[in-house]
Amino acid sequence: MNFSSLQEYFYKLSNRCYLLVLLPLGLFIYLFQQLMTRQIEPIVQDEPLVNIIIVTLCVFGLVNLTTVHGVSVQRLKKYAAELGLGRKLDRYHEIVLFRIAASSASSLMMAAGFLLTGSEVFGIFFIGILLWTLLQWPTSKRACQDLQLKGDEYDMVLYKKDKF
Repeated sequence: MNFSSLQEYFYKLSNRCYLLVLLPLGLFIYLFQQLMTRQIEPIVQDEPLVNIIIVTLCVFGLVNLTTVHGVSVQRLKKYAAELGLGRKLDRYHEIVLFRIAASSASSLMMAAGFLLTGSEVFGIFFIGILLWTLLQWPTSKRACQDLQLKGDEYDMVLYKKDKF
């Protein structure tokens, strides 16, 4: 990612993350409004099949988030050992987008489940995924923790300074 200052870096990173989160959020709100006003009906009405869909999609969503979290923690440990703040921040950008995209994919699974079944369980899981995404949100403090920055690099990133 090209950036001329740390403020611009976090601004661009946050904007990309907002786009990844707002797509499933907008879709879920639209589906919720359509289902609640009965303009569309749930596709699956059979109760045993609804339960199977609920369990399957929720398990897939949780496995997706857990796997991505484990992979990102391993990669962050590896990237924290690299030299150069610019290189670390470029790698951090990849990890953050990977995390947020995985959250968006899980959110889209919950939206699909809601469309299929109309079950409010998917709404609860959707909100849980949004809260999880909020906890993973890229801030300067979070970047310092994730990349294990110390000394001057820590001060630069935390306070978004351009020079030591």
